Amino acid sequence: MMQPGDKVTWLYTPRGGYGFVIPVNAEIVKVNPKTIRIKVQKTNGTIVERNVDPGNIKERTRPHA
Repeated sequence: MMQPGDKVTWLYTPRGGYGFVIPVNAEIVKVNPKTIRIKVQKTNGTIVERNVDPGNIKERTRPHA
């Protein structure tokens, strides 16, 4: 079960992306029944929050030591 503070990967599909999916590191801010609010850092360094479908979120894999 995902909860606020968890580090996740958002599978972002840009508009007109022709089926491409971009994995984006994110942090969960709030969990609702239909959406998950995440915090992401844009390429220019600003941090924004987005509401996303839970189907586009997966737990971030941790590298093996």
